Amino acid sequence: MDAKLELKCSQLQEYIQQFYFENYDYFETFPSKINGLKSHPFSSGWIYSGKLGYIVDNVGKVHYYLDCDKLPEEAKQIIENWEPKTYADYVNGNNVFGITEDLEVYYSSLNDNGDIQFYGKKDPVFLDENGDEQVFDSNSSFGKLLRWKHNKSRFKKSFRTNIN
Repeated sequence: MDAKLELKCSQLQEYIQQFYFENYDYFETFPSKINGLKSHPFSSGWIYSGKLGYIVDNVGKVHYYLDCDKLPEEAKQIIENWEPKTYADYVNGNNVFGITEDLEVYYSSLNDNGDIQFYGKKDPVFLDENGDEQVFDSNSSFGKLLRWKHNKSRFKKSFRTNIN
């Protein structure tokens, strides 16, 4: 199975790289290849992005996973027998194709111990989640709630410190 997965990853990567080269002028206007892929009118649905535009795993690493249901038919033929995935599958890296910022394709699945195992690119480089990225506007209801909770906990900590 490893060899088949490796082959599928390389073929899918070749397909995406060819798309990149055919649209190079468009892609060079973006800070990274993955941003160009996510923004291009033809390929914008290829990445399963969730609300943040990426998936963050349980150790804070950023993953870009391919939404194989939205790939062109040519690419779907490479994958064969693809089953629709749930959000939990993507968050856990369970039997999904991923793509790095440099458009290198890998496959991840859970091994018997529940750890993620990668095929294709052996050691994908994942970025840590960008802690500076604005997820909620600070004036939104949720932003105000988070600010209030943060200030409340700082107040309690300060208050306890002053008592001791």
